[in-house]
Amino acid sequence: MNICIIGGRIVGNATVKGVDRKVLRFTVETREGHEDSDNKEKINHVPCVLFGPTPELEQKLISKGEGLKVEFQGRVASWGENNGRSGVEVMVFNRTVTFAQD
Repeated sequence: MNICIIGGRIVGNATVKGVDRKVLRFTVETREGHEDSDNKEKINHVPCVLFGPTPELEQKLISKGEGLKVEFQGRVASWGENNGRSGVEVMVFNRTVTFAQD
Protein backbone atom coordinates (compact mmCIF):
# COMPACT_ATOMS: atom_id res chain seq x y z
CA MET A 1 0.00 0.00 0.00
CA ASN A 2 1.32 3.43 -0.89
CA ILE A 3 -0.49 6.16 1.03
CA CYS A 4 1.03 9.14 2.81
CA ILE A 5 -0.41 12.01 4.80
CA ILE A 6 1.26 15.40 4.44
CA GLY A 7 0.71 18.55 6.46
CA GLY A 8 2.57 21.84 6.19
CA ARG A 9 2.66 25.22 4.49
CA ILE A 10 2.60 25.77 0.75
CA VAL A 11 5.89 27.41 -0.28
CA GLY A 12 4.58 29.37 -3.30
CA ASN A 13 1.50 29.64 -5.46
CA ALA A 14 0.79 26.53 -7.51
CA THR A 15 1.48 26.42 -11.23
CA VAL A 16 -1.05 24.95 -13.63
CA LYS A 17 -0.47 23.08 -16.88
CA GLY A 18 -2.99 21.91 -19.40
CA VAL A 19 -6.40 23.14 -20.45
CA ASP A 20 -8.75 20.16 -20.64
CA ARG A 21 -6.81 17.96 -18.20
CA LYS A 22 -5.30 20.37 -15.70
CA VAL A 23 -2.37 19.54 -13.46
CA LEU A 24 -1.32 21.65 -10.48
CA ARG A 25 2.21 21.57 -9.10
CA PHE A 26 3.22 23.04 -5.76
CA THR A 27 5.65 22.47 -2.91
CA VAL A 28 4.77 21.93 0.75
CA GLU A 29 7.22 22.75 3.53
CA THR A 30 7.08 20.25 6.37
CA ARG A 31 8.92 20.48 9.68
CA GLU A 32 10.08 17.82 12.03
CA GLY A 33 11.74 17.80 15.42
CA HIS A 34 15.18 19.08 16.24
CA GLU A 35 18.21 17.12 15.18
CA ASP A 36 20.27 15.73 18.05
CA SER A 37 23.49 17.42 16.96
CA ASP A 38 22.10 20.95 17.15
CA ASN A 39 18.94 22.85 17.96
CA LYS A 40 17.81 23.38 14.37
CA GLU A 41 14.42 22.15 13.28
CA LYS A 42 14.61 19.97 10.16
CA ILE A 43 12.70 21.43 7.21
CA ASN A 44 11.67 19.37 4.18
CA HIS A 45 10.31 20.60 0.84
CA VAL A 46 7.89 18.09 -0.65
CA PRO A 47 7.02 18.48 -4.35
CA CYS A 48 3.36 17.72 -5.02
CA VAL A 49 1.17 17.23 -8.07
CA LEU A 50 -2.63 17.29 -8.22
CA PHE A 51 -4.54 16.10 -11.29
CA GLY A 52 -7.99 17.42 -12.21
CA PRO A 53 -8.50 20.02 -9.46
CA THR A 54 -11.91 21.55 -8.91
CA PRO A 55 -12.13 25.13 -10.25
CA GLU A 56 -12.34 26.47 -6.67
CA LEU A 57 -9.27 24.55 -5.52
CA GLU A 58 -7.33 25.54 -8.63
CA GLN A 59 -8.11 29.22 -8.14
CA LYS A 60 -7.18 29.15 -4.46
CA LEU A 61 -3.85 27.39 -4.99
CA ILE A 62 -2.68 29.44 -7.99
CA SER A 63 -3.67 32.85 -6.62
CA LYS A 64 -3.55 32.54 -2.81
CA GLY A 65 -1.63 29.33 -2.18
CA GLU A 66 1.60 30.71 -0.79
CA GLY A 67 1.72 30.35 3.00
CA LEU A 68 -1.50 28.35 3.33
CA LYS A 69 -1.48 25.52 5.84
CA VAL A 70 -2.63 22.40 4.03
CA GLU A 71 -3.22 18.75 4.81
CA PHE A 72 -3.88 15.95 2.33
CA GLN A 73 -3.37 12.33 1.47
CA GLY A 74 -1.52 11.08 -1.55
CA ARG A 75 0.87 8.50 -2.83
CA VAL A 76 4.59 8.73 -3.35
CA ALA A 77 5.77 8.47 -6.95
CA SER A 78 9.41 8.20 -7.97
CA TRP A 79 11.31 7.86 -11.21
CA GLY A 80 14.79 6.82 -12.23
CA GLU A 81 17.64 8.94 -13.36
CA ASN A 82 17.00 11.70 -15.86
CA ASN A 83 20.09 13.78 -16.65
CA GLY A 84 21.79 12.26 -13.62
CA ARG A 85 18.94 13.02 -11.21
CA SER A 86 16.14 10.93 -9.80
CA GLY A 87 12.89 12.38 -8.57
CA VAL A 88 10.16 11.90 -6.02
CA GLU A 89 6.84 13.71 -5.64
CA VAL A 90 3.52 13.18 -3.90
CA MET A 91 0.50 12.64 -6.12
CA VAL A 92 -2.28 14.30 -4.13
CA PHE A 93 -5.70 12.68 -3.77
CA ASN A 94 -7.98 15.52 -4.88
CA ARG A 95 -10.80 14.97 -2.38
CA THR A 96 -8.52 14.91 0.67
CA VAL A 97 -7.21 18.50 0.52
CA THR A 98 -8.11 20.56 3.59
CA PHE A 99 -6.82 23.90 4.80
CA ALA A 100 -5.96 24.49 8.45
CA GLN A 101 -6.54 27.72 10.31
CA ASP A 102 -3.59 29.62 11.81
